[in-house]
Amino acid sequence: MHDRSCSVLFAELRRNAFVADGASANWSTWKKLFSDYVPILDFIHALSYVYLAATAIHRDPEAIWAAYCRWIALIWNGDVTDVIDELRQHQQVIGAPEADEAKTSPRKRLAKALGYIDNHQSKMRYHEYRKQGLPMTSCHVESTVKLFNKRVKGTEKFWSSQGAEAMLRLKAAYLSETGQMDAYWEKRYSAPSSTAASALAA
Repeated sequence: MHDRSCSVLFAELRRNAFVADGASANWSTWKKLFSDYVPILDFIHALSYVYLAATAIHRDPEAIWAAYCRWIALIWNGDVTDVIDELRQHQQVIGAPEADEAKTSPRKRLAKALGYIDNHQSKMRYHEYRKQGLPMTSCHVESTVKLFNKRVKGTEKFWSSQGAEAMLRLKAAYLSETGQMDAYWEKRYSAPSSTAASALAA
Protein backbone atom coordinates (compact mmCIF):
# COMPACT_ATOMS: atom_id res chain seq x y z
CA MET A 1 0.00 0.00 0.00
CA HIS A 2 1.54 3.30 -1.05
CA ASP A 3 1.43 6.17 1.42
CA ARG A 4 1.64 8.74 -1.37
CA SER A 5 -1.32 10.05 -3.30
CA CYS A 6 -2.04 8.92 -6.85
CA SER A 7 -1.39 12.44 -8.10
CA VAL A 8 2.18 12.29 -6.76
CA LEU A 9 2.75 8.89 -8.36
CA PHE A 10 1.36 10.08 -11.70
CA ALA A 11 3.57 13.16 -11.57
CA GLU A 12 6.65 10.93 -11.41
CA LEU A 13 5.83 9.22 -14.70
CA ARG A 14 7.78 10.31 -17.75
CA ARG A 15 4.71 10.30 -20.00
CA ASN A 16 1.15 11.17 -19.06
CA ALA A 17 -1.98 11.02 -21.19
CA PHE A 18 -5.58 11.96 -20.52
CA VAL A 19 -7.83 9.72 -22.64
CA ALA A 20 -11.56 10.39 -22.80
CA ASP A 21 -14.56 10.64 -25.08
CA GLY A 22 -15.87 13.99 -26.30
CA ALA A 23 -18.03 14.86 -23.29
CA SER A 24 -17.37 18.45 -22.22
CA ALA A 25 -17.21 17.45 -18.55
CA ASN A 26 -14.21 15.24 -19.30
CA TRP A 27 -12.27 18.05 -20.93
CA SER A 28 -13.21 20.53 -18.24
CA THR A 29 -11.62 18.10 -15.78
CA TRP A 30 -8.55 17.79 -18.01
CA LYS A 31 -8.19 21.56 -18.23
CA LYS A 32 -8.64 22.05 -14.49
CA LEU A 33 -6.55 19.19 -13.12
CA PHE A 34 -4.51 17.52 -15.86
CA SER A 35 -3.68 20.22 -18.39
CA ASP A 36 -0.04 19.11 -18.53
CA TYR A 37 -1.14 15.64 -19.69
CA VAL A 38 -1.40 14.88 -23.41
CA PRO A 39 -5.12 15.14 -24.31
CA ILE A 40 -6.28 12.20 -26.43
CA LEU A 41 -9.73 11.56 -27.83
CA ASP A 42 -10.57 7.89 -27.34
CA PHE A 43 -9.97 6.35 -30.76
CA ILE A 44 -13.06 4.15 -30.46
CA HIS A 45 -15.23 7.28 -30.32
CA ALA A 46 -13.45 8.80 -33.30
CA LEU A 47 -14.05 5.56 -35.15
CA SER A 48 -17.78 5.57 -34.35
CA TYR A 49 -18.27 9.14 -35.58
CA VAL A 50 -16.42 8.43 -38.81
CA TYR A 51 -18.77 5.51 -39.39
CA LEU A 52 -21.74 7.75 -38.60
CA ALA A 53 -20.58 10.16 -41.30
CA ALA A 54 -20.23 7.33 -43.81
CA THR A 55 -23.79 6.13 -43.17
CA ALA A 56 -25.08 9.70 -43.50
CA ILE A 57 -23.54 10.15 -46.94
CA HIS A 58 -23.94 6.70 -48.49
CA ARG A 59 -26.73 4.14 -48.58
CA ASP A 60 -25.03 1.18 -50.23
CA PRO A 61 -23.29 -1.00 -47.60
CA GLU A 62 -20.17 -1.39 -49.71
CA ALA A 63 -19.91 2.35 -50.29
CA ILE A 64 -20.40 2.99 -46.57
CA TRP A 65 -17.66 0.55 -45.66
CA ALA A 66 -15.26 1.87 -48.29
CA ALA A 67 -15.70 5.49 -47.15
CA TYR A 68 -15.39 4.52 -43.51
CA CYS A 69 -12.18 2.52 -44.05
CA ARG A 70 -10.57 5.30 -46.06
CA TRP A 71 -11.47 8.05 -43.59
CA ILE A 72 -10.48 6.16 -40.47
CA ALA A 73 -7.15 5.26 -42.12
CA LEU A 74 -6.55 8.95 -42.81
CA ILE A 75 -7.30 9.83 -39.20
CA TRP A 76 -5.09 6.98 -37.96
CA ASN A 77 -2.22 8.39 -40.01
CA GLY A 78 -2.68 11.99 -38.85
CA ASP A 79 -4.63 13.41 -41.80
CA VAL A 80 -7.69 14.53 -39.85
CA THR A 81 -8.05 17.78 -41.78
CA ASP A 82 -8.42 15.83 -45.03
CA VAL A 83 -11.42 14.02 -43.59
CA ILE A 84 -12.92 17.26 -42.29
CA ASP A 85 -12.52 18.89 -45.69
CA GLU A 86 -14.25 15.98 -47.41
CA LEU A 87 -17.13 15.98 -44.96
CA ARG A 88 -17.60 19.71 -45.44
CA GLN A 89 -17.76 19.19 -49.18
CA HIS A 90 -20.46 16.57 -48.70
CA GLN A 91 -22.32 18.89 -46.37
CA GLN A 92 -22.32 21.59 -49.05
CA VAL A 93 -23.99 19.10 -51.39
CA ILE A 94 -26.71 17.80 -49.06
CA GLY A 95 -27.07 20.98 -47.00
CA ALA A 96 -27.09 21.79 -43.32
CA PRO A 97 -29.91 20.34 -41.18
CA GLU A 98 -32.95 22.36 -40.16
CA ALA A 99 -33.41 23.10 -36.47
CA ASP A 100 -36.40 20.75 -36.15
CA GLU A 101 -35.00 18.04 -38.40
CA ALA A 102 -35.07 14.45 -37.15
CA LYS A 103 -31.88 13.23 -35.46
CA THR A 104 -31.78 10.26 -37.84
CA SER A 105 -31.80 12.34 -41.02
CA PRO A 106 -28.62 12.17 -43.15
CA ARG A 107 -28.01 15.91 -42.81
CA LYS A 108 -28.36 15.77 -39.03
CA ARG A 109 -26.04 12.77 -38.73
CA LEU A 110 -23.42 14.31 -41.00
CA ALA A 111 -23.51 17.59 -39.08
CA LYS A 112 -23.11 15.72 -35.81
CA ALA A 113 -20.15 13.69 -37.06
CA LEU A 114 -18.47 16.68 -38.69
CA GLY A 115 -18.89 18.83 -35.60
CA TYR A 116 -17.49 16.12 -33.35
CA ILE A 117 -14.39 15.48 -35.47
CA ASP A 118 -13.78 19.18 -36.07
CA ASN A 119 -14.09 20.08 -32.38
CA HIS A 120 -11.67 17.36 -31.25
CA GLN A 121 -9.14 17.28 -34.08
CA SER A 122 -6.40 18.65 -31.80
CA LYS A 123 -6.78 15.51 -29.67
CA MET A 124 -6.66 13.12 -32.63
CA ARG A 125 -2.91 13.04 -33.43
CA TYR A 126 -2.86 9.27 -33.27
CA HIS A 127 0.24 8.95 -35.44
CA GLU A 128 2.17 10.96 -32.82
CA TYR A 129 0.68 9.10 -29.86
CA ARG A 130 1.79 5.77 -31.32
CA LYS A 131 5.37 7.01 -31.65
CA GLN A 132 5.29 8.16 -28.03
CA GLY A 133 3.83 4.89 -26.79
CA LEU A 134 0.73 6.60 -25.39
CA PRO A 135 -2.65 4.91 -24.96
CA MET A 136 -5.34 5.75 -27.48
CA THR A 137 -8.39 4.17 -25.90
CA SER A 138 -9.82 3.88 -22.41
CA CYS A 139 -11.47 0.52 -23.06
CA HIS A 140 -9.12 -1.38 -20.73
CA VAL A 141 -10.04 0.96 -17.86
CA GLU A 142 -13.76 0.80 -18.67
CA SER A 143 -13.69 -3.00 -18.80
CA THR A 144 -11.94 -3.09 -15.43
CA VAL A 145 -14.61 -0.84 -13.93
CA LYS A 146 -17.35 -3.08 -15.32
CA LEU A 147 -15.60 -6.16 -13.97
CA PHE A 148 -15.29 -4.49 -10.57
CA ASN A 149 -19.00 -3.59 -10.57
CA LYS A 150 -19.98 -7.11 -11.59
CA ARG A 151 -17.89 -8.77 -8.90
CA VAL A 152 -18.45 -6.38 -6.03
CA LYS A 153 -21.01 -3.68 -6.48
CA GLY A 154 -24.02 -5.18 -8.21
CA THR A 155 -27.38 -3.44 -8.09
CA GLU A 156 -28.79 -1.85 -4.94
CA LYS A 157 -25.49 -2.29 -3.12
CA PHE A 158 -23.56 0.51 -1.45
CA TRP A 159 -20.31 0.16 0.48
CA SER A 160 -18.26 2.21 2.86
CA SER A 161 -14.50 2.18 2.23
CA GLN A 162 -14.05 -0.42 4.97
CA GLY A 163 -16.94 -2.54 3.69
CA ALA A 164 -15.72 -2.42 0.11
CA GLU A 165 -12.24 -3.49 1.21
CA ALA A 166 -13.72 -6.43 3.12
CA MET A 167 -15.82 -7.50 0.13
CA LEU A 168 -12.83 -7.29 -2.21
CA ARG A 169 -10.80 -9.48 0.11
CA LEU A 170 -13.62 -12.02 0.31
CA LYS A 171 -14.09 -12.05 -3.45
CA ALA A 172 -10.36 -12.48 -4.05
CA ALA A 173 -10.26 -15.33 -1.57
CA TYR A 174 -13.28 -16.97 -3.19
CA LEU A 175 -11.71 -16.76 -6.68
CA SER A 176 -8.26 -17.93 -5.59
CA GLU A 177 -7.13 -21.53 -5.85
CA THR A 178 -4.84 -21.47 -2.82
CA GLY A 179 -7.36 -22.34 -0.11
CA GLN A 180 -7.70 -18.79 1.18
CA MET A 181 -11.47 -19.10 1.59
CA ASP A 182 -11.12 -22.15 3.82
CA ALA A 183 -8.50 -20.33 5.87
CA TYR A 184 -10.84 -17.36 6.17
CA TRP A 185 -13.69 -19.43 7.57
CA GLU A 186 -11.37 -21.11 10.05
CA LYS A 187 -10.27 -17.72 11.37
CA ARG A 188 -13.84 -16.44 11.26
CA TYR A 189 -15.15 -19.30 13.37
CA SER A 190 -12.33 -18.93 15.89
CA ALA A 191 -12.91 -15.17 16.21
CA PRO A 192 -16.61 -14.42 15.46
CA SER A 193 -16.22 -10.73 16.26
CA SER A 194 -13.46 -10.16 13.70
CA THR A 195 -14.17 -8.43 10.43
CA ALA A 196 -13.83 -10.00 7.03
CA ALA A 197 -10.94 -7.70 6.19
CA SER A 198 -8.99 -8.52 9.35
CA ALA A 199 -9.60 -12.25 8.94
CA LEU A 200 -8.04 -12.11 5.50
CA ALA A 201 -5.25 -9.72 6.42
CA ALA A 202 -2.72 -12.46 7.03
